[in-house]
This record gives sequence, structure tokens and C-alpha cells, in this order.
Amino acid sequence: MCPANYSTQGTFGDNTTNTCVQRCPPGSFGDANTINRFCVATCTGNSFADSSTTLCVQICPASPPTFGYTGNWTCLATCPANLWADSYTRRCLPTCSNNTFRLSLTTNLCVAVCPSEPDLYGDTLTHNCTSGCTALQFADPFTRQCTTSCLPRFMYNYRCVEFCPQNYYAKLSGECVTAKFCDSGYYGDNSTT
Repeated sequence: MCPANYSTQGTFGDNTTNTCVQRCPPGSFGDANTINRFCVATCTGNSFADSSTTLCVQICPASPPTFGYTGNWTCLATCPANLWADSYTRRCLPTCSNNTFRLSLTTNLCVAVCPSEPDLYGDTLTHNCTSGCTALQFADPFTRQCTTSCLPRFMYNYRCVEFCPQNYYAKLSGECVTAKFCDSGYYGDNSTT
């Protein structure tokens, strides 16, 4: 049995050389879940084989980004088809976890905030990153999410804006309209911002 050296990663028994090693050889992984701390071909205890560290890990590393795949209990850079790489749980999942959105540009990635390039927003109803929000929602470039209210900002063309465009005016509801559609008793005034 190899001693655990708690000032480092520890040592593991390598059956190919019958020595204690700090880093297991390629194709094997240091398994701290076993009492004897051996280099193993397959990790135990619901842990994932991480080839970047040659260790068995409970959570796959964020750098470089990898995700735990329970199909073969390994950390993968890209999840298999029909699974989503969830950056919150660091696992390949059939659907994204709460508070994340599905981003499907080149990989099935779950993100907490949808990107501004390309211009995408997190739809809280479908949990997808989308270029256009679903009915009665507005794209908010400040939060990168679809929202039902832009307040304290203004609503224009299904987007939240800091100011109404030229020749549009803010109604009390926060909607940008032409002067023709101002609330009763209100008038469009170009001298105000």
C-alpha cells in the first residue's frame, strides 16, 4: 500500500511497475476512492476518469472545460449527441440544469448567460439561447435574457432600450410609441429625453 502524502495529490500504487507514483501512467487513473489508492483503468465510486490529471474526480475540471459523462465515467471536452454540457454541474445531461440556457451553436453547451456575439438571449420559458424572444417577452441586452418587463428601461420593437428612438416617445407603461399613440392627455415632446 502506498502512503498518502497530503501535501500533494498523494501517491498511488502502479501495478505495471509495482511502485508508488504521484502520477499514474497513461490509460490509468489515480483512484483515491479505494482504500489502497491504486492506479486503475476504470474509476470507482461514481467518479470520472480525468485524463488531464490522470485522477478519478467527482467533478470534472472547468479548465480546460470538461464534462462528466456517465456512459463511460470519463471527463469529455464535448458531450455526445443528445446530451448537454452543463457548465453549472460539469456533467453531460439530457437537459440543462436550472438557471442555465441551452446554447447550440457548435456544441450542446448550457450557459448561465447567453452571448452577445452572436446576439442571443436566454428565453426563460424554453431555456434556449435565442435571437428572438417568445410572445410577450422582450430581449434585454443588459441581462441577456428575455423578460416580460423592461422597467426601468423602455420597450421598443420587442427589445429593452435605454432611450426611445427618435420620433418615439415613452408611454407610462414604458413602451416606445409614435406621438399618435401617446396616452390620453400626453403629447410627444422632442425636447425631453
